[in-house]
Amino acid sequence: MTTLGEVFSDRESANWLKAWIAIDIARTGIRIFVNEEIQNLQTRILQKVRKKLNLQTDAVCAVCCTSNLLKCPTQGLCRRKWIQNCNTMHNTPEKQPRPCPMQICDDIKDEIVGEHRHGRPSWKNTSAERWANNHWEIAKCFMPPDGYDKITSIDDTDFNGILSILLNCKMFESKFSFGITPPNTSQQCLLNQARDVCRHVRHLTTYKVTDVKLQEIFTTLTSLLSDSTYLAQQTDAQAAVHELTQLQNDTLMISLAEKVRHLQEALRHVNHVTEESVNELNSCKDQCKLELEECTQRCMKLLKETSEKADQSNYDQALADLKERLVNHYKKTVAHVPVNPLMPAHVKPLTDIYVKPKLHKLEREIDNTQRKVEICSYKDVFYKGKTFATQIFLQGEAGTGKTTFAAKLVLDWCNTSPSIIDVYPNVETLREFVCVFHLRLTDLQDERKVLKMIKNHIINMIYEEEELNDAYSLLRTILKKEKCLVIEDGMDEWSDKMGQVAYPVMINCQHQWTVFITTRPWKLTDERIRNVDIDLLLELNGVVNPYLLSHKILGFFENNLLYIENQEFKRYIRNNKLDEVILSPMLLALCVCLWKDNTYKIGSSCDIYATMLDSLFKKVHNNVDYFETPPFRCFLNTKYIKLHIEDVNALSRAAFYLLFAREKENSLVFSDRELLNYISNEQTLFALKAGILSERKTSSLTHTYSFIHKSVQEFFAAYFIAGNISVINYQILPEYLIRYPNPYADLSQVFKFVCGMNTDAGYELSCLIDRHCPLPAPRLLQDIVVAGYKEAQTNMVVDCGLRLSHFNFVDQEETVDGALARIFMRNIHNVRSLSAFCYISPEIVDIISDAFHLSAEILTHLTIYVDVDVEDCQTLDLSSCHNLESISITGNVFLVPSKQYVLQTLKYLNLHCFCECLDLSNCHSLETLSLGEHVTLMPDRLCELTKLKKITIHCNCDFVDLSVCSKLEAVEIKGTITVILNAPCCFRHLKHIALTCSVDNLDLTSCRNLETVFLRGNVTLCQTALLGLDDLQRISLLCNCDGIVLSSCRNLQYIVIVGDVSILPNQFQELTYLKHLMLCCNSDMLDLSYCRRLEAVFIKGNVTLFPNSFTGCSNLQRIKLLCNCSKLDLSSCVNLETIYISGKVNVLPNSMHNLNKLKKLKLVCDCERLDLIDCYCLETVDIRGDVTLLPNAIDALTNLKRIKLMCKCDGLDLSSCSKLEAIFIKGEVSLLPHALVNLHHLRRLSLNCKSDGLALPSCYSLRTIYLDGEVTLERGTVLDLLELKNLTLRCRCDMLDLARCPNLETLDVSGKVNLVAGSIVNQQHLKYLSLRCNCDELIFPLLGSMKTSLIRGKTNHQ
Repeated sequence: MTTLGEVFSDRESANWLKAWIAIDIARTGIRIFVNEEIQNLQTRILQKVRKKLNLQTDAVCAVCCTSNLLKCPTQGLCRRKWIQNCNTMHNTPEKQPRPCPMQICDDIKDEIVGEHRHGRPSWKNTSAERWANNHWEIAKCFMPPDGYDKITSIDDTDFNGILSILLNCKMFESKFSFGITPPNTSQQCLLNQARDVCRHVRHLTTYKVTDVKLQEIFTTLTSLLSDSTYLAQQTDAQAAVHELTQLQNDTLMISLAEKVRHLQEALRHVNHVTEESVNELNSCKDQCKLELEECTQRCMKLLKETSEKADQSNYDQALADLKERLVNHYKKTVAHVPVNPLMPAHVKPLTDIYVKPKLHKLEREIDNTQRKVEICSYKDVFYKGKTFATQIFLQGEAGTGKTTFAAKLVLDWCNTSPSIIDVYPNVETLREFVCVFHLRLTDLQDERKVLKMIKNHIINMIYEEEELNDAYSLLRTILKKEKCLVIEDGMDEWSDKMGQVAYPVMINCQHQWTVFITTRPWKLTDERIRNVDIDLLLELNGVVNPYLLSHKILGFFENNLLYIENQEFKRYIRNNKLDEVILSPMLLALCVCLWKDNTYKIGSSCDIYATMLDSLFKKVHNNVDYFETPPFRCFLNTKYIKLHIEDVNALSRAAFYLLFAREKENSLVFSDRELLNYISNEQTLFALKAGILSERKTSSLTHTYSFIHKSVQEFFAAYFIAGNISVINYQILPEYLIRYPNPYADLSQVFKFVCGMNTDAGYELSCLIDRHCPLPAPRLLQDIVVAGYKEAQTNMVVDCGLRLSHFNFVDQEETVDGALARIFMRNIHNVRSLSAFCYISPEIVDIISDAFHLSAEILTHLTIYVDVDVEDCQTLDLSSCHNLESISITGNVFLVPSKQYVLQTLKYLNLHCFCECLDLSNCHSLETLSLGEHVTLMPDRLCELTKLKKITIHCNCDFVDLSVCSKLEAVEIKGTITVILNAPCCFRHLKHIALTCSVDNLDLTSCRNLETVFLRGNVTLCQTALLGLDDLQRISLLCNCDGIVLSSCRNLQYIVIVGDVSILPNQFQELTYLKHLMLCCNSDMLDLSYCRRLEAVFIKGNVTLFPNSFTGCSNLQRIKLLCNCSKLDLSSCVNLETIYISGKVNVLPNSMHNLNKLKKLKLVCDCERLDLIDCYCLETVDIRGDVTLLPNAIDALTNLKRIKLMCKCDGLDLSSCSKLEAIFIKGEVSLLPHALVNLHHLRRLSLNCKSDGLALPSCYSLRTIYLDGEVTLERGTVLDLLELKNLTLRCRCDMLDLARCPNLETLDVSGKVNLVAGSIVNQQHLKYLSLRCNCDELIFPLLGSMKTSLIRGKTNHQ
């Protein structure tokens, strides 16, 4: 045995060999420690991953390699050459990136990344396929990336590799007494110092080490191996320290063989260093090449991004410039409106005159009626649900303010009118539109595409000629990218020259645009406008406060008594009954201006328009000439019309023929050629100067004309009709009434003017309209005639005779007294249809009875709804009305029954009144029958009604025989009635049947077209009653049936079976279209696995479910089971949102797997080891009964808001359920101490379970706490609960301090609780106090609000 000094004669060379041996000794001393810790790390990672994935304890993946787990490219490992495939790591199909089939490898990889101090493991070293079998493959992830890929264990690993593991694996942070610092810091840790020592010795080229350096090596290695935390207690480490001391003192005795081995090892490292240098040079070369390519790619990407940013910057600048130009354009074109319709050139700022409009949204109800919803904000105008509507229509009659509202939208978007922004909130909704394009369709008759309209009439107006190409390009870009608003004002004044569309064409790429269209209502009746084309329908009916508008208009005149003048104007309107006139803002403005000018005022529409025309004529000449015999009374006091009466006659003729032209779209805007067919050039010039006509130039340089307002044109047309009564029955008006489906709205204003001018013409026109009126007549027709009658009365006509055959009374006043009542009395011989929805007094009954008698031969439709008490019932007799086709009587009224009723034409009968001994045997044409509970039907009186299609009977009758009613389509019978339906004939037309009566042995097999069946009450259904009903979609059986057969009803979608009904086995195998199922009957081994379209299931009662009944039911959303089932599995019902299971049901543990849409869960059943980890959308959980919940079953439920547990669970942790608001836990449940950490939203907490050291940190929203049972509350856990109001403790708590819970109202503490002295001294809101606990020196607060207090136990109180 010799010393090392004998090997080399040179001391520093001997020091070099000593340094190598010292490093080898240190490696030997630390290897066992590192090897064991890495084994522990491998075990911990595998256990965590398997538990997370709910796999077996020995589950492994044998198909993934490292390249499968890494994306391509991965920096430093692999690269793509431009767009080609990876040529390094992922160079074969088997090595392409993909998820692990079992997810094990992906999760292990994530755990390794999490353990790496820098998050960049050396994937080049490791083989993922051996992670589960060789722990050192995981260790290699923490070593340097080069030189360690071939090693398989710690025995092959040098000291540098081991030190890299200690430095890079975060697990070793707690294994040393010092902190592990990054390299190259001012104070390096011992691990970094040891690695520097090792690197210094490895890279020496002179093979010599000085004494000073050798001493530093010994000091560093000895200090590392002597660390106090772990290595100081390691036997191998301390043996290595002893050997290092001997080596340092040159007393370590080494055999010759060992000397040779150490020397060879040192020389091998020297050679390895040389080879390593070459390898490092090549590696550096490859790395530089790789980095150069990556740099090139980054530069190309950066260049592309820079170019895109530059393009975006240019686009943003151009867009901002366009918006600025649009704002300036709209300031000039729409920011001002005329105050006086007689002087359209005299305008004022819209901001100074605008008043909130009376605007509603029209929503269609289920019964096809329209419901009006008030518009309260811009969001209501533009939003449909939660998204922008694509196409919005605003309808309103002439002069109601549609154009002004459209201008307001534009100005609010421009934000140039802050004074009107407060008219509607949510003005930011308009800001969401990048651009707004305002188009006046009256000016665009020759164009049909919106984009072209915008180009020609907006873009061309705001850009210079040399800028247009760029502007067009910008517009196309905006078209594809941005959300814009297009306002098309006046659709009723525009028509497609090709006759193909009802409104301008929008191309498909403009899907982000919202189109806002204003129109008069008649335009929306166009068949080319489908319901699906209208996202939102708005209706404008003037302004909310007309007198606010009059106040603003009067403000433009110089006066100091504005309020007084407005009050005088109100009195003028009311005295002359012009309230309906001022609903139109245009006519209101006209009335204000004429009243202010002291113009002659009379309270009729004819007078107003005649006065308006007189004022317009004044603009052409000032010569005054009154009529001695005016053509009509409304012209009596005009001054300037007489001299131009020929012009008036010509204009009226033109207005009439143009208004009722064959093409309705051309009736308001017409060409000069069309106009010249009726008036001369001189008359046209006069009308233009007077402002009666307006002339516009179109883009094609042609001229179009229109009256200044449609109502003006209607007034002239009425003038022509009133003076030429013969034209009423001539070809034009009759054809107009036939040509259009609903022409009455467009005739309303004309008819009103005609009645005001000439009552004879009004009568003839009313006769024409009445003759062409369809049945049932629209209510609008009556409103038109009443309005004409009132206009005639206002023009001093005492008794105006107008024809009306269709009456609809809705209130008593108009029935007894008023215009409608007088019209009714004038036409009592001509009543064809009569509807009354009002209080029926004896006087009204007499009037109606007279109508029955006097109009008996022509009365065809009768509808009466009586709103009176039973004691005030009146009697109606219809025996004289032989031609009635429709009867509907509802309410407390007696109908006189008569066997002599001869109603051969009656098709519709609805009686929900009082009637006895009703005999319908003579009503051979009856198709629809509905009888209420107060009607007594004579038996066997339907046997001759062979045309009956629909029958609804809720009345009294011994029996009803429907056996001859072979055309029946719908049957509904309810009451103590015996029904005979099993006829020898086939009910092949019957689609709907609902019986709540008495039917014995009902058989529906002949009803082959049945779609809906509802049976209830004393109905007995034969077993094969539904056999062969292929079209049957819905059944609801609450009757009696033993063994119902459903298998042939293949199209069933809804089933409800309740009561004494039993279902034969295997009846659901063919019901593949079934969506909704409700069973509360008898069924054994029910199998629903074939019903793959099921959406909702409710099963209760004596029903036994097949275990796999819901396999494959992926559409199922709601399920409620209160029946019998063993081993229920719902895991394939991936769309389930609600589950409620109770009764004798056993649920499989994995039944809730894959239910990631489940929101509500209630279980009161049997289940072992229930796992909810996949149900991360759960919001409500209620689990009771014999259910055992896995401890981590609720870990991932981050959306959970309410939980109620009365089951079994050991080690429950709710800390990850951060949205919890309410917790109720009782029974065999144990909570972890920190189970309620970070529950910031928790408001209610009730625990009667087991929890040791329960803490409530961060539960600052708690308002109610109830703790009972084996709960031990951690000291100080109730601090800072500022919202806590109710606290009940029947648990354990040491040193309970409530001083920082100032809002307590109820305090109930008992049991093993120690209350801190002075804890409640500041409780000023306390109302109830009960203390049965321990407390020293309890100090009461001054509680004026306390109602109850109870103090017991060991307390010293003051």
